[in-house]
Amino acid sequence: IKILASTCPGKNIRGNVLAWPDFLNGVVGRVKTNPNCIFCADCPQLENAVPHLRASSPAVSPGSQTQLSCVPGFYLVGEPLLQCHNKGEWSHALPRCERVKCGSPWPLEHGLFQGADYHAGSSVVYQCNPGFYLLGDAKVLCTNSGKWGGNTPACLDVDECALGSDCDEHSSCQNTDGSYTCTCIHPYSGDGKNCTEPVKCENPGAPEFGYKDGINFLMGSEVVFTCEEGYELIGSSHVLCLETGSWNGVFPYCRGMEDTNMVICNICCSDNDNHDRIIIM
Repeated sequence: IKILASTCPGKNIRGNVLAWPDFLNGVVGRVKTNPNCIFCADCPQLENAVPHLRASSPAVSPGSQTQLSCVPGFYLVGEPLLQCHNKGEWSHALPRCERVKCGSPWPLEHGLFQGADYHAGSSVVYQCNPGFYLLGDAKVLCTNSGKWGGNTPACLDVDECALGSDCDEHSSCQNTDGSYTCTCIHPYSGDGKNCTEPVKCENPGAPEFGYKDGINFLMGSEVVFTCEEGYELIGSSHVLCLETGSWNGVFPYCRGMEDTNMVICNICCSDNDNHDRIIIM
């Protein structure tokens, strides 16, 4: 019975076949040679056999073992431990090295990131929208562990009102997300960044023997007139300041009420010529 040795003795050469009795005595005989059968041959070299693959040992002789791994940034797909069989073949198919991937970067509210390569060693750059400032790392790297490094970025609102805006001195500033608004303070008008002084009417004054109620003479304001006792108001009691800077209507005046003369009427009331005197005011 001819049997193949599990390991090759040092004196064996490529193509030797061992007979069991001879093997016990340590005798090597060229009993049979077949070029299709290779016994006791070295396994293929692993160096540069697979991109990014590393072997723990350079030994490739029958019976030797080696631990396989990948260079940083890659991970092993396949069997990590190989043994060289005496037929010159490795115990398993050679593994491959796949590049580590971090996956999609962190989303950024009120901002964006630039970069489409999410593999180990690559980076993306974060940027905030106008009106926001970045807190954290603007540039983050995909590490060999498959995680994004650095501090998670965030976009915070800029308070333009607190920092100093371009609102008009006669307007109020209201901060909003990513921006701000300017509003002219009454009675000023405009877009908030340019506020114009309101239209003003002249002081109408109070009519003679009368009163004026109202001290605001700006456009849209109203003044009310009344008269002293014994006088009546002739004309409108209210006037309005128009956008032209003039009052609407005609200013009223106070006219004295006419004195009522006594009217004495003799009324004949009976046959006895008695008279009653009636005074009408």
